[in-house]
Formats: sequence, structure tokens, C-alpha cells
Amino acid sequence: MTKCAMLCNRFLGTSLPESGYRVVYAPLGLSPEEMKAQREDIIQKLSAGLISPVDAMQMLNPDLDAAEAKRELDRIRQERATYNL
Repeated sequence: MTKCAMLCNRFLGTSLPESGYRVVYAPLGLSPEEMKAQREDIIQKLSAGLISPVDAMQMLNPDLDAAEAKRELDRIRQERATYNL
């Protein structure tokens, strides 16, 4: 991308950024066995106090940032209290 941007800028007169590009690969989906192993590992770490509930939520839902994970945990906590679970 950097070389393409440099060539475009030089020969086409564009003003594309010539640095800062990076390749990000989408992760492959986990198999059911891998998902189960991941959940069990996260639960063990959470029970041992090695990770926080927010960390656990983010590990299970990588698309959540810390603020979203906290909101989701608060929502779950409120629903559990409401329905006496």
C-alpha cells in the first residue's frame, strides 16, 4: 500500500498518506471444542482472580471495548437482580 500510495502521489498528483498502512487479518471462527476450551479457561482465570470480569467479557466478545463490556456487565447484573437469578 505504501509503494502504491507513493507511486500515485508521484505520477498522478494525489496526496495519499505514504505511511501508516498495516495488514489486519480477520480471525477464523473457533470450532465448538475450541470455544468450550476457551470458555473454561476464561472461567478458571476469573475464578482464580487472574482476570477481571471486564477482561473476561472482552475475551469472550472481542468486538467490545472496555466501556461496552462494563455496560454489558452492568446490564446483566441488573437483570439478574430483577429476576432473582
